[in-house]
Amino acid sequence: MQSDRPQHHRRKMPNDQTEAHASFSNVDDVQRWAIASILKLGKRVAPRGMGTIELAPFTFTLSNPRRRCTEQPERRWSKALAFGEFLWHAAASDDAAALEYYARPWAEFAVDGRILGSCYGKSIFEQTWQRKSQWSRLINLLKSDPHSRRAVLDFRVSGGDVLNSPDIACVSSLQFLIRDGRLNALAVLRSNDVIWGLPYDLFVLTMFQEMAAQELGLDVGWYNHHVASMHIYERHIDLARQILAGAEFASSEMQPLGDISELPDVISAERDIRNGSVPDLSRITSKYWLEMIGVLMDFQGKKQAQSSA
Repeated sequence: MQSDRPQHHRRKMPNDQTEAHASFSNVDDVQRWAIASILKLGKRVAPRGMGTIELAPFTFTLSNPRRRCTEQPERRWSKALAFGEFLWHAAASDDAAALEYYARPWAEFAVDGRILGSCYGKSIFEQTWQRKSQWSRLINLLKSDPHSRRAVLDFRVSGGDVLNSPDIACVSSLQFLIRDGRLNALAVLRSNDVIWGLPYDLFVLTMFQEMAAQELGLDVGWYNHHVASMHIYERHIDLARQILAGAEFASSEMQPLGDISELPDVISAERDIRNGSVPDLSRITSKYWLEMIGVLMDFQGKKQAQSSA
């Protein structure tokens, strides 16, 4: 699924990238720069009593969105969680148990077994007999008006006691912009945690970008990420420093996305694996999706071995 191996080297942070706006080719460089910038320039704030160091606002551009997989060993980023979370979104799900399977902390954000705020896929892919999904309407708009400035997905959830929910959507919107024959993306976030949130948000948002590019018959362009509050929680400061002290890894590039017409079968395969069943792979021919399923099967096998130990 990846076209080159991770590279590791040490380099100094460019002198012209000390403010909260820069461009990078891969997610590992983004995270290291964000950590260094916050530790150097950030201010201490404590929303809801939780200590953080914050830079506000914060903007960067990822020039190659396919270099979305975090390789930095100190971070211990989970490819299985990233893949599982992407497929959870693609299924338009809000089922908390499906995420808790990959990462137990999701249980802290659930209400009656549901994720109310961060269910981005449910916000954009769900449709009813009365209304097409946001995604379908956006793709149709860009097909009819390729230069449109109105192709914006709204991730905000309305209704209910959202402001007092344990989970509020961090991503507010994702805009697609076709320029020079490429599909660019611009994400706007109210809040982003550099250590835990940023690597997974970048992964899923750039996967959405590549999905749209495939549907439109375009190549992927740049990805821009704008955050009102980019921060490090005080409990993660030691880990942040460990990441900076470690050898630098440059994220490897994923291959172009598999055929998205097979995505419903990939979603079904993930559900079967998670529930301990044998997945039906007969209709999945893309090597990209089969390798993703292989990662999920390895994860399930390790979980099963741990529970049996």
